[in-house]
Amino acid sequence: MKIFIVNLQSSVDRRERMKFLLAEKGITDYEFIEAVDGRKMSEEEQEHVFDQKKAFQWYGRICRPGEIGCTLSHQKCYRKMVDEGIDVALILEDDIEIRLNDLQDRLLNLKCLLEFSSPLVLLLSGGYWYKSFENYKSAGRIATVYDAYYTHAYMINLEAARSIIEQYPFILADDWKFIRDKGVKLRACLPHLIDQQEVLASVIYENNENRGMNKMNMPLIHRIHMYWIGGVKKILAYLGRFENC
Repeated sequence: MKIFIVNLQSSVDRRERMKFLLAEKGITDYEFIEAVDGRKMSEEEQEHVFDQKKAFQWYGRICRPGEIGCTLSHQKCYRKMVDEGIDVALILEDDIEIRLNDLQDRLLNLKCLLEFSSPLVLLLSGGYWYKSFENYKSAGRIATVYDAYYTHAYMINLEAARSIIEQYPFILADDWKFIRDKGVKLRACLPHLIDQQEVLASVIYENNENRGMNKMNMPLIHRIHMYWIGGVKKILAYLGRFENC
């Protein structure tokens, strides 16, 4: 299975850390994808590759350079999958912490779930609300996800990559509810397998960057829809169906 690691060219220490981390787990076959640093792009360059107008209508605010860079970095992975016909890939960011020792064996078992024609993303990270779960003999408990955040560890098949690719994106990389609404099945390991190290939190994002929504700036119908989504997530959390990160 192809493994992509999103990493800024300037982040040499993180790159070396990831090599060491994966070598500990017996994983040597992977490829670093040079991340897009949105902070170094001019406003004109950003507007050429990211639709801020549509993004403002959706999120009720302007998306920050770091968010744009993260989104474009993951889009690079999807394009590479499509261009090279890669059936299943694991996409990692360079700030992860792996929670289990037998990662390689677990990935092989999980890969079987994605080897179908329907578009599917399998989150290995936490930070998601789920509706239900199923027990698989080899893959373990797999949750059906309602919504999630984070993009630091997930598996994706080719059909999902085709569905998510945007020529002129306006949806952020971790807007999983929108991606699910596009017809991509969203699943997750329960409990999750890979954490994000807070100390190493992605440098693609700016410090204290606002990654939420401003509902008051949204069109009325969309605003109501967002409140509905928030209500469902509160109910799921109350029922114990939130997997923390």
